[in-house]
Amino acid sequence: MYYTTASTVRDASNAELTLPTRTLASTGFGHRRPEHRHMHMHQRRCCLAPLAPTMRRPSGKGRNEPHFRDGSPVQSLEWTSLHKHGENSSFKTISTVSTAAFFLPSFHEFPSNTSTMKATLTRSARLGRKGHIFGQVLNDTPSIPERELAKQMSRRIKKAEKDERMDITMALTPVKTYMGGFTRPKEFRMGNWLSGGRYLSNSKMYETPHQAAYEPHTIFLLESRYPIKYGIGRTECVDHIVAFCRAADFEAVLRRYNSSRAPSEALESMDNARWPWTPQKKLKRVLYNLHGELKDSLENSEDDLLQEPVVSPNVAADLATSPTPPRRERPERPEDKLKQTRAVVQRHKEADLGTFNAEMISRQEKVPFEVEHTDGTFHHPSGFKPPTSANGFAQSPLPPPDAVDMRPVRQGSNNPDAAVDAEQWKVIRDLEEKGGALMADLTASAMIGVVARTEPRDEKIPTEVSGVVTQGSSQPPQHASGFIPPTPAMARGETEALTHTVISDTSDKDAVEQHQMAVTALRKQYQEAIKEEPFWRPLLALTVATRPMGASIVRLAKSLSRGLPFHATLDNHDRKSTATLGNRFRCLRLQRMEDLAVEMSQLLAGARGGLVGIRFSPEDRGRGLNGEGLDAPIPWEKRVIGVGIGSWYERAEELKETYRLEGEEEVKQKYIPGDKNDAFLVYDIDEKGRTDRTDLPWQAHADSDTLTVPAKLQDVLDEIDELSNALDEERDLIADPIHVLVPAREEVRDAEGYIVEPRDVAPVVLVKSANRDPPPGFHLLYGGQARKHMKDRIDYLNKLHKGELARHFASRLNQVVYP
Repeated sequence: MYYTTASTVRDASNAELTLPTRTLASTGFGHRRPEHRHMHMHQRRCCLAPLAPTMRRPSGKGRNEPHFRDGSPVQSLEWTSLHKHGENSSFKTISTVSTAAFFLPSFHEFPSNTSTMKATLTRSARLGRKGHIFGQVLNDTPSIPERELAKQMSRRIKKAEKDERMDITMALTPVKTYMGGFTRPKEFRMGNWLSGGRYLSNSKMYETPHQAAYEPHTIFLLESRYPIKYGIGRTECVDHIVAFCRAADFEAVLRRYNSSRAPSEALESMDNARWPWTPQKKLKRVLYNLHGELKDSLENSEDDLLQEPVVSPNVAADLATSPTPPRRERPERPEDKLKQTRAVVQRHKEADLGTFNAEMISRQEKVPFEVEHTDGTFHHPSGFKPPTSANGFAQSPLPPPDAVDMRPVRQGSNNPDAAVDAEQWKVIRDLEEKGGALMADLTASAMIGVVARTEPRDEKIPTEVSGVVTQGSSQPPQHASGFIPPTPAMARGETEALTHTVISDTSDKDAVEQHQMAVTALRKQYQEAIKEEPFWRPLLALTVATRPMGASIVRLAKSLSRGLPFHATLDNHDRKSTATLGNRFRCLRLQRMEDLAVEMSQLLAGARGGLVGIRFSPEDRGRGLNGEGLDAPIPWEKRVIGVGIGSWYERAEELKETYRLEGEEEVKQKYIPGDKNDAFLVYDIDEKGRTDRTDLPWQAHADSDTLTVPAKLQDVLDEIDELSNALDEERDLIADPIHVLVPAREEVRDAEGYIVEPRDVAPVVLVKSANRDPPPGFHLLYGGQARKHMKDRIDYLNKLHKGELARHFASRLNQVVYP
């Protein structure tokens, strides 16, 4: 077994060099190399050798002494810790003694790059018993591309912000009180960074969030001006959109929603809206009472209706807004102690009937209750004369063509009435009565040696009857029941029995194109109208201090506290009302956002210990982490919530008064008594999101440049995109083979004459036509050389600007709406 040891080497200048060495230990299984069996343990250690073309062996009896490139011996050799082979055995030399040592080639091999030496075991592999391989080659760990390192850093930056958002969302979510034993309390993500946490035990790397996450953001509720036409079965009503953006971009985002650059969901709603110039929906009133009856009945019972309380229970809404009720216990049923005794007695009774075997034999013909007389008539014993005898069902005249046979079909019958004549059955019955046993014997002797077989017929079985005349007019072939088949009896394969496709006057070949043309014309028409009258109008706007707080409110504002959708709280019959459905949705959404705003303000004021893990700057590690942020309350500028209410809303004043009372009674009086500042800043906004207030705290961040990309970084992004697109196009066989121009460079050699590779990668110039000669000072590369140089250039740019690229990728979130 090989072990790795670290050795400390000192040169003449007293400079230290830490090098790993390998020791071949005896395992007791006899797996020693033959050429080293006579050597002692201390003699089989790896040593240093010069970097000369012909390796010389220092003097010594069976021992390799460590030395440097110039042959000078090492002054001291100290052995330190012992590690099993397989761990990180790479080491880096210091600048004074770089590339100074090599292990013996019989044990190890080294790459040409000696600035980072990584030992590789070169012992030949051997296949043992049961498929075990001895002496496997332990290759070096493949390096991670620089592009992936930049993406990893970007994901860590986003992960820090996501953990904060999850902690805030968890604090705003009610605790589950059902299914005890199957659920457990949630854990705050911030606890993973505490002493003994999972992130620290797994050696996770932490990156600070982006600066753009700690500027004010606005959560807005938009309502459409006109009702939206939905699919079949869904009532037309106004639509609502809940999203959030930066507070400085609120007006610009509203302009985007009311333009052709609106998000897909908003654009689709505008396409299906009931615009004033489009056909309007007509409501039809249905009166279930006679004229005057409804009025008289209401006048008579008017006093009774006013006195009696009317209660319309809504179980779904009550369950959605109320805490979870405890599980009800099942009612106890009286125990029947004699139930088992009666069952045993019944089984004993049934056991006595096991010897009987009863079965029913079905009769194919009608039970002949009537009696046949000598004159051919039939009578029941009671004297009743049936209209049809037992065997005379087919002797009745042919019914008219439109007649319907109401007789039930006899299951299992082998003799259909419409296919066999009744006279044949009468003859067979007479022969059976007269011939008796003699006819049976004759029939059996006559059938000896006869083989019966069936042959398929090419034509259809002619079950219909032709030549029927009704009231002097000839009828087409029809069944005995009067049914006229669509295809008469004819040979199979005839053209009359085939169906042909007939080209209609209209075709759906251009249906998609016509629909797109109609939508384009409609959009062109309403784009001019929404410039003056916005289609999407802001109903409510909540402004908070950070982006994780806004993301939490938006995530929870799209349903009720326990995740129940808004439409599920309404009864199925109530959803069919066009006049009231939109108002109900509006009230539900406003109430939900009001509850979230009040609860968020309470937590920021210190309710239930406050928010755990919240940050207000990238330098913060999270409130509560090692006592951070617990020494003082949160400043008013960070915990105040702005409430903008649309002035076009008819109940705007009532809504503003509600927020003022909630902030005074539910926040200030309970958690921060004596504070002079308001918990909510209530103000008006118009249909375009503008306000007259100029003293709002977040208005100072209007000129924030956290999302601005520097010009130098933008050039790097453009170059990376250009090279990546060129490689993708060639891989997908879209473009011609790549030809690039690379600036020519002079070769740089070290003191010993070896070529020193440059640390940077030269820029690449893509060439569309490779027929001309390269200009002076450039090399023309194509094929594999061009692709390799382009990939090296991309990795070099990612390595050089790794931190800047990672911050840029993490600056924007997909959930945020940008102008």
